[in-house]
Amino acid sequence: MSGRELFALSLARRLALAFALLALFAAGLTGYFAYRDGRAALIVTATEQLATATRVLGGRIAMTLDGVERDLQLLARHPDSSSALTGDEVGREHIGELFSALLASRPAYFQIRLIAAGNGIEVARVDRAASGPLRIAGDDLQEKGHQPYVFETLALPPGGVFASPATINRESGAHDAEGRPSAQLAMRVSDGERALGVVVINLDLNGLFHLLATDLPGGTTVYLTNGDGDFLIHPDPRKAFAFDRGQRARIQEVFPQTAALLAPGNAEVSFRTTPEHSADEHLASFVGVDALPSAWRGAGGERGVHFLLGLAQPLSGVLTESGELAANATRNVLLAGVLAALLAFVLARAVTASLRQIEQAMAHFGKPGALDLPTDRQDEIGALARRFAAMQQQIRAQLVTLEAQRQALDHEAQHDWLTGLANRRSLIGFLPQALARAARQGNGLSLFFIDLDGFKPINDTHGHSTGDRVLVDIAGRLAHGVRAGDFIARPGGDEFVVICEGLHTADEASRVADKLIQLIGTPIELADKGLWLQVGASIGIACYPGDGDDAETLTGAADRAMYAAKTAGRGIWCLAGTLDAEKPAAGDNPAARDAARQTTD
Repeated sequence: MSGRELFALSLARRLALAFALLALFAAGLTGYFAYRDGRAALIVTATEQLATATRVLGGRIAMTLDGVERDLQLLARHPDSSSALTGDEVGREHIGELFSALLASRPAYFQIRLIAAGNGIEVARVDRAASGPLRIAGDDLQEKGHQPYVFETLALPPGGVFASPATINRESGAHDAEGRPSAQLAMRVSDGERALGVVVINLDLNGLFHLLATDLPGGTTVYLTNGDGDFLIHPDPRKAFAFDRGQRARIQEVFPQTAALLAPGNAEVSFRTTPEHSADEHLASFVGVDALPSAWRGAGGERGVHFLLGLAQPLSGVLTESGELAANATRNVLLAGVLAALLAFVLARAVTASLRQIEQAMAHFGKPGALDLPTDRQDEIGALARRFAAMQQQIRAQLVTLEAQRQALDHEAQHDWLTGLANRRSLIGFLPQALARAARQGNGLSLFFIDLDGFKPINDTHGHSTGDRVLVDIAGRLAHGVRAGDFIARPGGDEFVVICEGLHTADEASRVADKLIQLIGTPIELADKGLWLQVGASIGIACYPGDGDDAETLTGAADRAMYAAKTAGRGIWCLAGTLDAEKPAAGDNPAARDAARQTTD
């Protein structure tokens, strides 16, 4: 149509044609921006979700290594360890049985060994083999005094943990551990101040991280490095443990964005990248993982163990849902164009008003608030409006689903999966804040470190599922038995922590401890199994500010007081502030103590 012919048309037709073209353009532009914004929202949400998954996995690694430290403490303090190192054959047999039982329940352990301090000879050793735990005896026991995990552990103070670098195991006769990625954690066994030997746990690193990463989404790539940036886990096997072959493959050279994370701390970084092993662009999230803060890396080395953990996901997988958004946008744009062209030439004024209403609504597409669309019309314009409203609702529903998944992962990172109580990570974050409030307001604070007495026989006799039900019941009792504002956590195993703010005296704290012991000591009925089970509790109490004015000091004091309570007979509490006295202050609850002794392991 020429310009003269166009101007020869009536004003109504020219307006109808102009509005039809404008409506088509507006629909196309709005559809494009709706698709672009929806695609960008998917990427942002997926990045946040990947970062949350990385933090959760990092927290699991730290908690798992903390569990290894607790196993070392158990074995190093066990009476049979000292007996075996002083030549008692009965003690050696008992500690070997304990090693076998522990190795059978810990899939990530390669070996558990007890080594004498004087000659470096293995006194007891259990290896993982294809057939299960394998007791080593006689001439097969080796001399290990020249190994760093022996002489450097002996140089540590009592209770110190030695953590070796992650390496390929080259020790002969190691069965499943030989030639596999591993690390050794060790603690000395003492008789007072005299070192009798060391207990060593050899970790299967591949097995450990495989267990922790089993529920990651398909297509997710895992990266793990040591504190120097050397890859321990990499999609290309040639780069994992390259330093063991005299080569270097470091993360700061592949992903420069991660260089700042190699220093210990809680920093994290997310970015888009194209890895060397793939031609596709990926979303990547990396976080620094600080574990075993009380461990030494060698007798004179730095404290703690630092890893760098990363997850990467193909961007194409994240944007799978954007294809449906593009199809909806295209379909709606085409429908808007056809309807606008037909209706604009018939009813110019009405169509113009309706199209203006739709155009304004589409200009606010994706923003908060309801769409101002003529969805109640029973014609093509109403159908168009309803389709756009449905697309907006679909995008919002997808974003709500992604946000719910992110919140669930955040909750998992801060709470115990079994009892729903706060976990160790949440406890570490809460206690400094509570101490700061107490200092600012001039209030007191009491920390109760609770260890269940007689819980292990329940697991051994009735199974772990019954033990889990007991833990859930105890958690429920604690939640209903303390004040609404008190903090309750399960750091792990059969340990619980209660923090009560506003307690000013040891007498107030002791009354709370008596109540907790009574709550825990009440028999538990499992009606479906016809069982009545009972556990006790040994409680260590540390009060702010008398027993410490920072989180580490206060928790350490409560831990020592708990062990003093166990030593004194179990089923009682002990005040940390009286441990140096000739007779520490402890609660006397005969009924709870007798129950704890009847069920003790």
